[in-house]
Amino acid sequence: MSSALGRVHERQYFDEGEGSMRVRRLIAAASTTILSIAAVVLVTGSPAAAAGTQPFCTQPGAHAGYGCFWPQGDIIGVNDMFKDGLRTVVEWRTDDRTGECHDANGGQNGWTYCNYDFKEGRDKIIVFRTVARDGAHGADKYPTVPVVGWISGRA
Repeated sequence: MSSALGRVHERQYFDEGEGSMRVRRLIAAASTTILSIAAVVLVTGSPAAAAGTQPFCTQPGAHAGYGCFWPQGDIIGVNDMFKDGLRTVVEWRTDDRTGECHDANGGQNGWTYCNYDFKEGRDKIIVFRTVARDGAHGADKYPTVPVVGWISGRA
């Protein structure tokens, strides 16, 4: 992602409107995370089963697909659940980095994992969402509510 595009995207994604809008989004993200953690128990073959930690995840069943962050190992997983010709992308941001993890191998083909090494600490968080795209650089479609997760391994 270019830095100019990243700044525009960051404003749209993280700074929409007044403080009350941000509070509503954080409340929605927290609710989504709690529901998603419960839903992930049904996912088999995930790094969480091996690592013994709970992931932070987007809404299950969202048209954009499904994305999770596992704090132990700094792993982001993305799952395209629809055979619609679009790829599923997890867009993520920490205090010092941004990035994307793509599932481009077609719908209903299981998880794609991206392994990162994030700075850890008591106050380190990751914010991410899932979108669908037509190609690697297509327009974002069906964005999920952003999810906030602890990088330091708190679950």
